[in-house]
Amino acid sequence: MAALIGVSGRTYAPLPIDGSRGFPQSFPLLFAGRTYQFRLYINVPASLLNNSLNRFSYISRTILSSSINANATTITVTSTACFPSITPFEVRVDDEIMNVTATASTSWTVTRGADGTRAVPHDTASSVIYSAAILDLPLSDSFLVVKVEVELPDATRQTLFLRKVVTDLEYETESIALIFPQQRVAVSNLNGQGNFGTQIIGGIALRWA
Repeated sequence: MAALIGVSGRTYAPLPIDGSRGFPQSFPLLFAGRTYQFRLYINVPASLLNNSLNRFSYISRTILSSSINANATTITVTSTACFPSITPFEVRVDDEIMNVTATASTSWTVTRGADGTRAVPHDTASSVIYSAAILDLPLSDSFLVVKVEVELPDATRQTLFLRKVVTDLEYETESIALIFPQQRVAVSNLNGQGNFGTQIIGGIALRWA
């Protein structure tokens, strides 16, 4: 994998993250003469995970706060909790699939009748469901957590870094910097191994390089 370049211009060496191993996962890394122990895990509420016929998915639900006709291109929902903050994404309203192209709080701009479904009227309190086998993190409730430790001379470990990370930030701790510009995780890789499409990319650099 090629080196990563942060917005600061700093060059990062790729971390040996293997999504097919599943999460949580850990690995030691020798960098700049020092060994760091990495641990990565994904925080996703168990209540939002679904296993139907061995097909794992993340499912979040809300309802329409007002009715719409078949021509409406804006819908209003009662809650956006557990839904993506980045568009586009698809939702199912009753039997119709809509492509959400923009969001403004609980008001969403939608393209109607996606994926061969038909645009029809929907009543207030109609179900709105988001289902995904692969998540682009972070979501409002789901995120990648990274822990970095270093071994001290007395053989104990000191935690240098422990936090949930986002894709557009560079993190600095002690003498190193970290970056995690891509965080796509397949629901099947949560406590499970296999090639399901997970691609989490991270990098490490000297902080003052």
